[in-house]
Amino acid sequence: MSGLKATLRDSSIGVVFEIDVNESEIDTAPDLFRLNPDALVVINGEGTFHSDQPYARRILKAAAGVGHRTLLFNSQFTRMGAEAVNVVRKLALVQVRNKADQADLTAEGIDALICPDMLFAVSLDRMNFPKTSGGGVLYSDSHRADVTKAL
Repeated sequence: MSGLKATLRDSSIGVVFEIDVNESEIDTAPDLFRLNPDALVVINGEGTFHSDQPYARRILKAAAGVGHRTLLFNSQFTRMGAEAVNVVRKLALVQVRNKADQADLTAEGIDALICPDMLFAVSLDRMNFPKTSGGGVLYSDSHRADVTKAL
């Protein structure tokens, strides 16, 4: 989340409160949202929003009442259940990592922006990939370097 916090700070947006992943504090978040009615709720989807994970469902349940001021960034959002999709449908902004996730959400009637996971992209130079001339750039979010190189 440090990259996202830096981006928010650089945009003159202050972070009022932060809940780390898999923390039980998420269950008290609706009270925090009520106490800060003018604050945006920013969710860093990171690796949590796929396969209908319980913590992802808890985050969305907490944000359900403030969807109009909730932004979901950096999400995979694959294989999430109907309840999660219904909450995401009401969010102010949804940004996913790839075209497949965007297509899944489009099929559900949800507009999503695409931005590759830049934390992965910063490691490309260190992996000594061959440079191309006009061949384009490939992004992958695989956690296995051998799979990424095979792409």
